[in-house]
Amino acid sequence: MRATAGGTYSEIVTFYDDLSPREQDVLEELAKGRSNPAIASKLIIAVKTVERYMGMLREKYIICTELNPRAIDYRVLLASAYWEMQEMKE
Repeated sequence: MRATAGGTYSEIVTFYDDLSPREQDVLEELAKGRSNPAIASKLIIAVKTVERYMGMLREKYIICTELNPRAIDYRVLLASAYWEMQEMKE
């Protein structure tokens, strides 16, 4: 298996497949480089709600990939995982 975005191919697929549709929306906006306030505005939700989603995404990613949570910049890693999934879909 090829390593990617801090995890293997199967770990990335498992992570993405386990996300709710709204978590996928937040992840997509994050991957586009949007800040939490910009994501909130785009999805018409509160910034605090975006922050909760970011926490859930981070925790799910750590569980799927067994990464050390202190050793990662999770925003960059989550964005990388999103773009990997887009490439896999093609």
